Amino acid sequence: MKRLDPVILNAFADGELEPEEAARVVMHLADCPADQAVVDGIMAMNATLARACEGPMHQPVPPAIRAAIFGPPAAASSARPARLRRLLTGWRVMVGAGALAAALAVAAAILLPPADAPMLTLGPLEPRSPMSEALDELASGQTRLVEKNTELGILASFAVQGGYCREFSLHHDIRPDLVALACNDAGGWHVAALQPASTPSSSSGYAPAGGDGDNPIGAYLDTRGAGLAMAPEEEAEVLRAGWH
Repeated sequence: MKRLDPVILNAFADGELEPEEAARVVMHLADCPADQAVVDGIMAMNATLARACEGPMHQPVPPAIRAAIFGPPAAASSARPARLRRLLTGWRVMVGAGALAAALAVAAAILLPPADAPMLTLGPLEPRSPMSEALDELASGQTRLVEKNTELGILASFAVQGGYCREFSLHHDIRPDLVALACNDAGGWHVAALQPASTPSSSSGYAPAGGDGDNPIGAYLDTRGAGLAMAPEEEAEVLRAGWH
């Protein structure tokens, strides 16, 4: 028996054929084990992707990604695209879910920042973001996951002219580690200095700003009149006061 074009088989497995053409493919597969095996393999891959995406698909989509995909809310159309309507009709619902999972995986690969993108840049941090909340709540020596694969660890706190600054580390599974300084004298946290993580000089694996050698964090603290890092009891008191 003549084999079908692989493009047709992929479209069938992904639920993209019109009902009449899909019915003809079903009849063909009943008599062509080789093409049936191809379709079974595609559907198995879709099912694997659907299971892998099951958790993330139930999580809220971050606003930045929603904006990149859909654009401003005012510009979004309320009409459901015709292709999506076709995917979600009749027997194709289950196959469409697998195709949707595959599409989400591709979209994530396109929209998420590359491995060499910076984890942090100079400037204000978004209020009530995971990173701002970690700076508000953690004591020195504590760590918290602030986004997928990114762990923030508080290294030290400093009283400076007009407010407070906190030195912290950012560790990512792929991107280079960073040490940063954030200060809250403008009513919210802003990143004032950044530097790559130093060669480990302590059990924590980081060299604090007060350590040996010049660095932008130490230089900034000097301009703000910072002294030694706050003692644990001093830091605890300021933590309770909300860094005021």
